[in-house]
Amino acid sequence: MKNGNGKSRKSKDTFNFRNLSLSTARLDRDTVLPVLALLVVAFIILSSRWALQENRTGFEVHKVATRPYRAITSVGYIDQEATEKLRQKMELTRVSVMVSDVPDEQHIQEYIRKLSESDFGDLPLQDDLKELLFSLEEPQRAVIARACSDIAEQLVALDIHELPDKDQVTDAIWEQLESRALSRADKNLAFQILDALLTPPEVLDQDLTEHLQAKVLTDVSPVQRYLDPGDLIIAEGEIITPAIGEILKDQGYPQRKYPFHQLFLLIVGIAFWVSWFRIKIKQENYNLAGRNPWIYIVTLQSGGWLLLFISHMMRAEGSGLLVLAGWCYLTMSRPVAFQVIIAASLLGAFLVAGFSPGLVLVIGFMGFFAAMSGYLFFKHVTSRTNLWKELFLLGIYLSLTAIIVRWSIGIYFSWDSLLRYGVASFIWSLFAILSLPLLENMFDVLSPLRLMDLSHPSQQLLKKLQIEAPGTYHHSLMVGTLAEAAANRIGLDANLVKAGAYYHDIGKLKRPHYYVENQMGGDNVHNRITPSLSALSIIAHVREGIELAREYKLPQRIIDFIAEHHGKTCLSYFYRKARNLGEKVPRDQFCYPGPKPKTKETALLMIVDSVEAAVRADIDNITSIQDIEKAIEGVIETKIAEGQMEKVDFTLKELSEMKEVLLSTLQSMYHTRRVQKISPLNGNNTNEEAKQ
Repeated sequence: MKNGNGKSRKSKDTFNFRNLSLSTARLDRDTVLPVLALLVVAFIILSSRWALQENRTGFEVHKVATRPYRAITSVGYIDQEATEKLRQKMELTRVSVMVSDVPDEQHIQEYIRKLSESDFGDLPLQDDLKELLFSLEEPQRAVIARACSDIAEQLVALDIHELPDKDQVTDAIWEQLESRALSRADKNLAFQILDALLTPPEVLDQDLTEHLQAKVLTDVSPVQRYLDPGDLIIAEGEIITPAIGEILKDQGYPQRKYPFHQLFLLIVGIAFWVSWFRIKIKQENYNLAGRNPWIYIVTLQSGGWLLLFISHMMRAEGSGLLVLAGWCYLTMSRPVAFQVIIAASLLGAFLVAGFSPGLVLVIGFMGFFAAMSGYLFFKHVTSRTNLWKELFLLGIYLSLTAIIVRWSIGIYFSWDSLLRYGVASFIWSLFAILSLPLLENMFDVLSPLRLMDLSHPSQQLLKKLQIEAPGTYHHSLMVGTLAEAAANRIGLDANLVKAGAYYHDIGKLKRPHYYVENQMGGDNVHNRITPSLSALSIIAHVREGIELAREYKLPQRIIDFIAEHHGKTCLSYFYRKARNLGEKVPRDQFCYPGPKPKTKETALLMIVDSVEAAVRADIDNITSIQDIEKAIEGVIETKIAEGQMEKVDFTLKELSEMKEVLLSTLQSMYHTRRVQKISPLNGNNTNEEAKQ
């Protein structure tokens, strides 16, 4: 089946499917490769940490402690060993339950009746006592029985069965016997009878005894121990019990075995972060830095982890984040820098501190502080000395953050920790400055220091431009001043815009006399050549500028200003001139190849460059501030109408602020509120030629 153009729909669908497959494959590659790279780095650091620390000084349960271990944070735990010893001690304690069946008043009355009848056979007496009674003569036995019966009645009258103390019952029986006319032997025998009937002996209750022993063991409270930071958990040479091993793990002390579970969680965390960050970049349209942005991000992440590992070995946990914050905020946009620092600090904390919640919390808080405050510290960098001061100050703040977090969660630290953090801040701040040029050259990223170096008049290309094309050099300085002021007003990178403005016309070094600003009132070469050749030579300055920039190894971001500062603008003057001369040439031949500005910085330069040229070209007709304002508005409206700004998203507020800054700056350049008439640069050139 064919469409209206006679082309096969199947062929078109196949083409779209192929493009979709290629896009998906590239997306998968751009996601998988950073994940694999970060995993390799994480594996190397984790294995190095294990080889240098855990494998050498890590603990093993049921093994001898090779070093003393002290508490890092406050901890409370149950001492299982002491609890077990206490239970064993309680098991050795003999607990017996003795019981006696105290008779009530009804039983006592029955005993009295049987005593009065001298019937000892049914009384609850011991067998040897019964034998002794039955061995007596009947009269003697009867006397003893009557005495016991009488005494028992009297004691019942005194409520003797309710007396709680056995000694009181015994005393009461003897008091009654003392008044009886009985022999000492009969009194002793009568006492034994009454004592057996009124206070029966205690006997062991086996069931109650066993129940009480079990209850005593179950009621043994566990022995609770408390350790403050710095307290000794186990001394060197002692056996590490399972209970002590759990405490050491909770405190974050490493075990000797390889941390495979930690590696698995790192795989999950890295894969999640890379996938999420790619989605975030697409949604927010972040501008990534460098020639290969993802390689640069992976390098920063890996470098941050390595710095955290070195800081951990120096016992100044988290101090290496100072370097990472400097790298990110000096070479990347603020949103991207924030995301990279947060991810690097959280994953890095888990990588170097493992399952130690205290140290992970310390490094995590330091990373959050570095990500939040880095933009403020590195917002106005004017020199390397100024940068070092800002880095060192950020290091001090990070150190204080670490100390405060340690103190708040009860992590042990000594006063020499302050010294270690101070030394680490000094070292890392120097390292950040020394390593920055290496990153700039390797990944083609721009820091404020590099931009200031590029903008210095002593730069080789700028000196060449100043000597060989002074008019273009002066024009570039004017554009740089205007662009820098506008960039500051609308929140763009002013250093980048100024550097881009200084180099945007370096292509004019190839044929400087072809441009009106360099003719200095002399002969205009365009009067002797065809309009097509004039347009070709003028348009070529973009391509030639790119070639020259690459020859001098300028950063790609600066090259973008050269390539995009004209967008796809057409040289209308030369096109109309060619048509008037009868040349049949396409309009595209008189247009710059582009591309159109892709960033706000290059779009701003396009506007400022055209405004400066328009004001300079029409200087004969500009006599007031209103004329300048009209020229500015005309340029902006033309660029928008031609579609030159379709790839950037300037707001109306930003355009309005841009107009205000350009107006006030141009007014100050001409030194008066009412712009006076100024002689043109070249009387032989038309205003239209100057604009080109």
